[in-house]
Amino acid sequence: MKEKVSLSEPLKRFLQVLFLLWFLTLLFGWIGKDILHLPWEDGYPLFWKQARFSDFTIFQERFRYFHEATFFQLPGFPFTYPAPIAVVFDGFFQFGAYALSAFISFCFLAFMGACFALGRAMIHRGLGMAQMVAFIGSSMLLSYPFWFLVDRANIEIMNWLLVALGVTAYWHKRWYLAAAFFGVAISFKIFPFVFLGLLLSARKYLAVAWGIVICTFITFVSTWFIGPTYQTASAGIANGLNFFRVHYMLQVHPSEIAFDHSVFAIVKELTIVPYVVSIGHGLYYLPWLYGYMAVCAVVGVILYFLRIRTLPRANQILALTVASILLPPVSSDYTLVHLYIPWGVLVLVSISLSNAQKVKGLVLCFVCMAFLMAPESFAVIYGLRIAGQLKAIVLLILFIVSITYPFEDPAYDRDGVRPHTRAWKHFHWRPKMRIVGGISYKIARKPSRENMGGVR
Repeated sequence: MKEKVSLSEPLKRFLQVLFLLWFLTLLFGWIGKDILHLPWEDGYPLFWKQARFSDFTIFQERFRYFHEATFFQLPGFPFTYPAPIAVVFDGFFQFGAYALSAFISFCFLAFMGACFALGRAMIHRGLGMAQMVAFIGSSMLLSYPFWFLVDRANIEIMNWLLVALGVTAYWHKRWYLAAAFFGVAISFKIFPFVFLGLLLSARKYLAVAWGIVICTFITFVSTWFIGPTYQTASAGIANGLNFFRVHYMLQVHPSEIAFDHSVFAIVKELTIVPYVVSIGHGLYYLPWLYGYMAVCAVVGVILYFLRIRTLPRANQILALTVASILLPPVSSDYTLVHLYIPWGVLVLVSISLSNAQKVKGLVLCFVCMAFLMAPESFAVIYGLRIAGQLKAIVLLILFIVSITYPFEDPAYDRDGVRPHTRAWKHFHWRPKMRIVGGISYKIARKPSRENMGGVR
């Protein structure tokens, strides 16, 4: 029987900071609204009542004309998601008057299922039942990203579930299953493509190709399914995505930027021109967007090949997750639910480590996550809420921590899945000189299976 362990110091710090930030949020909200009577929006300090469930209900009328050209031609807010998401929406709208209830129920079931799975893993690693329930219960009850997602009824829960399942499959070395989940997630939203880096670092090139095939296939079939013809659906989806690009990526919405933790949101605020904002002219930010995406792509590729792929799996999952929610041109607070994937990984690592408090960067990592999982709606400057921009800075700090301090998992990393480092850790290179055609070059014998550190 395994010896029971208690909550490690990093996990205690996480709860302490999380409770403190929620207390400050509610305290300042109460003072500002009920004592000072400041002119804040309805629903402060948490959510706007006017926008409740709006990310779901805004499409309700449009989906009455699904499979018809009217689906794209109907006046009003267009459908602004890729084709596979439309199929998911249609599945929920099949419940008719209970569509919203079905979706909200699905959100809770998916999140509670993930909590149950993590709780089992925590107990398996030696944590007591009571401590597990208290830790998981407190963390989920105070999960601002999840409550924000439910409040807006945003479909991001589907993307989160697919990525979580993909990471779980990767964790258990089910490479092709992981690639399939990642492929479907990429068809829903482009930025989860970074998770293919997990398979790439493990040299599972065929699995990476399989994920791309799955993404392509799902996109094609979904577009054809929407109808009435493939060409009509493809053009309609493209117009909706372009609408989102022009009206959200290339514009500043003061009422919504407080919930946007993208780095590009900071760029837009630093380069803001009042006249441009007042007329809603998106072309002003177009060169900035192109430059921003180019810099992100170049820096991301360099960091991945020089650093990220050589790190333990916990660091890779954390770094790639942060990149997927920090770098998109628009990234609302409900995307922060993705942080619970590396958070769960680090929770398990922290439980397995006998001296977790001495592992460099681990406490800082959990403190940053606590900040990101609390509202901070009290952060206001000159009447403008800046919680989103503060979260972007904290996400950047978290990314730096993830690529600086390795978090080895003693229950896993002794077997290894990182052939770029661990496969060669115990291999002694003895290069020999050979001369072919007058040109000398060095070669090294290939490592034997026993020297591969458990990699298959």
